[in-house]
Amino acid sequence: MLIPITQNDDLITQNRHDKRFLNIVGLIKNGTNVKLYTDGNGSVALVENNHTVCFVTQSTSFVDEVVATLCGEISFCGISNEILQHLQSIYQLDWVTLCSLYAYNGLHFDDTATQSLDFRPMDARYWQLISDGTPYHADEQDIRECLGNRLSSAIYIDNEPVCWCLLHHENSLGMLYTLPQHRRKGYALAVMTDICKKIVANGDVPYGYIIKGNYASEQLAKHYNLDYLFDAHWCGMQK
Repeated sequence: MLIPITQNDDLITQNRHDKRFLNIVGLIKNGTNVKLYTDGNGSVALVENNHTVCFVTQSTSFVDEVVATLCGEISFCGISNEILQHLQSIYQLDWVTLCSLYAYNGLHFDDTATQSLDFRPMDARYWQLISDGTPYHADEQDIRECLGNRLSSAIYIDNEPVCWCLLHHENSLGMLYTLPQHRRKGYALAVMTDICKKIVANGDVPYGYIIKGNYASEQLAKHYNLDYLFDAHWCGMQK
């Protein structure tokens, strides 16, 4: 039986640094119309706007109960291999993105790559540039919402951004991009180090989803102190 959780602030306080709850804590902070459920045995589900779903559970029956309450377009955020396979055995998924979850390991940041660089928050007037740098061409409204409500970091040269990183709706690192003419200069590492330091100073845990097979991002992550934790996939369907 699904049991509603009503004390969202308590869940944040208790699980702020539990890396299984990173996306749930982020969506509680940033989301609208967020509903939380438990089964009374440690499983937790978050549903935002009856659309985006996150789980901390090993119970497929709990997953079934949550999905049974939903209809229309559903996106699953950071689910395990077991839950993905379970969903695939029941539903026709419209898309699947295989990812790994990487999170901050608590080590000291090496500031060498950030010295003498001009760091600023990314300016929303460059939303088209940001969108063009994402393989899925991020929406203007989503980009402006990210920049208006969460941390970002960009390196500026001659008052123009050349490399940047934002935080997604669930507070994960994303949209990292370096203009082609400024690559191989260490800017991506510098930007990621800068934004991760800011996240830690804010009392949160830097984390991100890296698409399986993106070797360059996997190798870069270890240099700004993010370690692989476990597989955490994204998928979606119509129900």
